[in-house]
Amino acid sequence: MIIRTYQAEDFTKVLGLLRQNIPQYFAPEEEEDFIHYLEKEREEYFVIEQDQQIIGCGGINFFPKLKKARISWDMIHAEYQGKGIGKTLTQYRMTRIAETAWIKEIVKELVDDDQSYGYCPSKGELATRKFLASVTNKLGGTQIN
Repeated sequence: MIIRTYQAEDFTKVLGLLRQNIPQYFAPEEEEDFIHYLEKEREEYFVIEQDQQIIGCGGINFFPKLKKARISWDMIHAEYQGKGIGKTLTQYRMTRIAETAWIKEIVKELVDDDQSYGYCPSKGELATRKFLASVTNKLGGTQIN
């Protein structure tokens, strides 16, 4: 399995994934929105390939002024759903987000804030905090405990 950056020549196959997931996960009218996203709003978009077939895709959009990043337009081929492919794609994108300089600063601020640490375990966010800290620590810069 390979995760790589979306290329224009992937358009037809990725659109096929969307269509395959209608109506269970997407409404038919979302096809136009998805095409618009790929052509006008896509910042970072990835495809997952297995045996030279695209079996999943999903993107990231960054909002530095708002100090946010958003994962977007996730979809997995029906035959591969429930097999951890979506989780792998999400972890890949979370790692990519964590590698972004301004996101690292946000994570550091949250880790340094005792109130945010106390809040995390009760809301199921401790795992996310630990994941982001481990990714940041592997980069070798500021270490988060």
